[in-house]
Amino acid sequence: MARGGGRVSAPLALLLAERDCTRLVARYAASADARDGRMASLFTADGTLETPHGSGAGRDGIAALMATAPERATLHLCGNIVVDIIDEDHATGRCDCAFISERTDRDSGRRTLLVRTIGAYADTFRREDGQWLFARRVFTAG
Repeated sequence: MARGGGRVSAPLALLLAERDCTRLVARYAASADARDGRMASLFTADGTLETPHGSGAGRDGIAALMATAPERATLHLCGNIVVDIIDEDHATGRCDCAFISERTDRDSGRRTLLVRTIGAYADTFRREDGQWLFARRVFTAG
């Protein structure tokens, strides 16, 4: 597996692939929280996103799904990330996630953090043109 114009040892290539997929999970969470419109670009052109609130297929479908998300500040906390490399272009993974938002009481003005949902993502990753992307991402609440 080549990286940066040179040859990379198999153990190092495995670590780099795992790191790239783990960073993709973090970029997804950051994009979801920022509502920056870049989330769909983290998926392959034929990628799919499945959530309890709906599904999106292809980048346009995923962008449309995310446009229906409620307008509120959120924090996606993802942990227990496990990535299993299948080959140099395919991997699977899972992670636990908690969605936290803030609510302000109208009468007192007191701000409270709420755990909106907890659950897990099951991921299928694919490397295209040297970049790891989500081919499929399924969130299951519970």
